[in-house]
Amino acid sequence: MCIKRFLVNLVIISRGQQRKYSKNLNSTLKEKLLAMPREPQNNNNRPQKKEKNTKFTPGKVTLQVLGSGALGSPAVLYVFTDQNRYLFNCGEGTQRLAHEFKNKLSRLEHVFFTRRCWHRMGGLPGLALTLQEAGTQTLNLHGPPDINELFTATKRFVVLRDLKIQTVEAKAEEVFDDNVMTVHYVPLFSSSKTRSTLSSPKHIKQFSPSHSSRSEEDDIVTDIDSLHPDRRRRNRFRSSSMPADDTDYYAHERSGTRTDPVQMSHLLNLNEQSENEITAYICQLKPKPGTLCLEKCVELGIKPGPIFGQLKDGFDVTLPDGRVILSNDVKGPDDPGPIFIVLDIPSEDYLDSLLNNEKFTKHQVGASKDEDVASTVIHFTPHHIMINPKYQSFMEKFSPSTIHIMLNTTNEFSCSLAVQRLQYQLNQLDASIFPLLDRNLGSQDEDCKSPVRKKMRTINEDTQTSTKQLAKLNCRDEFQNTLLCENVTTMSCIHLRPKTGFDRSNEPVLTPELYIEETSMIEGFQESLSEFKNEISLLEAKSLQKSNYPKIIFLGTGSCIPNKTRNTSAILIQLSEANNMLLDCGEGTFGQFVRHFSEPEELLKVLKNLKLVYISHLHADHHIGLIGLLQERQKLLSENVQDSTVPEIKLLAPGQISSWLEFYNKRFEVISDTFELIPNQMLMDNSSSTSIQEELIDFTEYGLESINTCLVKHCPHAFGIALRTNDGFKITYSGDTMPCDELVELGLDSDLLIHEATMEDDLVGQARFKLHSTLSQAIGVGNAMRAKRILLTHFSQRYAKIPRIQNLDDLKNVGLAFDHMQLSLLDFYKLPLMHKCLKTMFTEHYELLEERAAKRALKKQLKAASRSPTPI
Repeated sequence: MCIKRFLVNLVIISRGQQRKYSKNLNSTLKEKLLAMPREPQNNNNRPQKKEKNTKFTPGKVTLQVLGSGALGSPAVLYVFTDQNRYLFNCGEGTQRLAHEFKNKLSRLEHVFFTRRCWHRMGGLPGLALTLQEAGTQTLNLHGPPDINELFTATKRFVVLRDLKIQTVEAKAEEVFDDNVMTVHYVPLFSSSKTRSTLSSPKHIKQFSPSHSSRSEEDDIVTDIDSLHPDRRRRNRFRSSSMPADDTDYYAHERSGTRTDPVQMSHLLNLNEQSENEITAYICQLKPKPGTLCLEKCVELGIKPGPIFGQLKDGFDVTLPDGRVILSNDVKGPDDPGPIFIVLDIPSEDYLDSLLNNEKFTKHQVGASKDEDVASTVIHFTPHHIMINPKYQSFMEKFSPSTIHIMLNTTNEFSCSLAVQRLQYQLNQLDASIFPLLDRNLGSQDEDCKSPVRKKMRTINEDTQTSTKQLAKLNCRDEFQNTLLCENVTTMSCIHLRPKTGFDRSNEPVLTPELYIEETSMIEGFQESLSEFKNEISLLEAKSLQKSNYPKIIFLGTGSCIPNKTRNTSAILIQLSEANNMLLDCGEGTFGQFVRHFSEPEELLKVLKNLKLVYISHLHADHHIGLIGLLQERQKLLSENVQDSTVPEIKLLAPGQISSWLEFYNKRFEVISDTFELIPNQMLMDNSSSTSIQEELIDFTEYGLESINTCLVKHCPHAFGIALRTNDGFKITYSGDTMPCDELVELGLDSDLLIHEATMEDDLVGQARFKLHSTLSQAIGVGNAMRAKRILLTHFSQRYAKIPRIQNLDDLKNVGLAFDHMQLSLLDFYKLPLMHKCLKTMFTEHYELLEERAAKRALKKQLKAASRSPTPI
């Protein structure tokens, strides 16, 4: 494969060289190039490498904070060694953080969970799919009973064909043991006999009009097959006939992947009153012999040979001249293996179980040996429990040398460097459309601290430290001991081997001046920017009409999996001053809310005004962030808003989502009081739906005159939607779809069409096969429905910055969406004028797209040439 790649690259080095080398490519070479096998996706040497690595104790072991647990960020501990990788918890957004900071998850085979809740497990479905793509064969889940149930419930929209999931129940009498460490499970139990949330969770609320039967609803939703009758034939060959691609990341619903209703019913009827068990972990690294000092061996006249191995293994040896060489005289001290502890106490009900457990005692001040003292304690425990006197008393029992790491909301939310960099660059085009995000990365300046952080209490407000310096923190005034306690951010590290210590050197640091300088140095950018500014100033002078609503804020514009700069689908529509609606809710959507609305008052207002959430279809990249958003909204509003009750979200979604939400509500955490489900099927634009809609909801209460849906050409139960505001604006959103006549009819004369444009025009075959649209197809749909404005979104993650634009003349009323882009409809005129600037700003990325397109074209030519008869 490497030779093939080299030869193909050689052919297209430049236009002149292309002609030179193409003359020498005879038909035999062409045939050999095309006959070379595809590079295997999975690493076939993985088992052999793993077997070899298990024979050695690693010389480097580091605990790295992947997610700090700040508001909007998962709490995730990443443990990496020379050979192995481990995760402790896997909240929503884990894979995006790992991707940005280049944490290699391909070697990850073990994930340890402290609790069965979304905050700790929400990133697991996406992580599992990422590992499957990387070639991982087995993923072991350690933790409380029944943690594997999450996969059982998500089988409808997440399919794991090649990754085997194994569950290890964390029982007190058992341990996990490998060449890196020994992990002791410590189950902890609630003193309350009921579930931590509610003893008898209610069923989720779902609207069901009196005159509509279940069979009628089924008839509506199964009509999708009539839109694409060749679906079964296409799906039958999906995995074998097309190359792997991120646009096929999540499963299309089909008979082979649906959750068995009988199985789901059985799970829902399991004992809901069982004790709510959580798990703590006591982890000790394997002992490592001291390093042999070759200089001392030479000084003592020891000749190289097997004797070196004996000395390194701790044996004293006798030399031929009779001298006895002690092993301790020629090697460093042995490393007995430091100990770290992972704790996550969700409520006061677990404190007695924690304090009465003797397994922790031998790692505290009363340890019988120095090596038994815990070097580090990782606290996933929420802040309100950490300030409880019982918990602080427990912390005080550890040695003063023990480092305490807090992974909770006392930490600052560290916005992604890649997101910040892109936003600073786009901000040069228009500061209102691309507003700057919260500046708190790597800053110790009081003026730059996160506003969200300023509003939160910490154990001690004097916890801000300079880089590489440990803060000494009194958790309680009456404490006799001073604890080494650290607030952390992504990439904070605790080194356990070869040397122990806390390290901030890899923490991200914001450098706005550098980001702006990068674009200013690009050839032609300043000229195109000046031209754009001049055009805008002329148009602004002529524009008299101003309106802030409706306002569109893009929180996720990528397809399938999140990358550094594009999160998965989420679009916030601010319909009026007091009414917001969310279109789709991919993984990490709540984190995007926190990034965009960094002022706490603003965030609370946006969440309070969020009245409607629409889910277009049941692929995970469009709804897996829903549970996290519902929970965080409920929590923040109940804690900070004076209203006695938090208003429910009206959830507009395919009715089939109810089985997933009902399952999670009964088997994990109660969410039934956060929303009311209104099936999209009941909002379809037909004559019989009018009376149903009147019975459903008073749309005018939310700033809307009407909401209508239609089935589109994607997976079963995929919908498009058209909104008409009280001010008369019409907005149509495609969700995921191929070009679709039903959507054109639904969106006729729209003021704005937001349409997916997953692939560039050259990949029309892949787009058709994967039931998506190309850029030109999306624009064609907009033209067919006479849409005044067209906004393209849901780009394949190969277009991390901009998609490949082949003809600027086709984009006169078209805009390209970016994460954290915000605008009113009357600001839209600026977007088509930006295309030239964007193409110049991202020249390097665009040239890469052109190179890839050239390679595809060459491959196509070579394939065609190999099929044509050779002239005699």
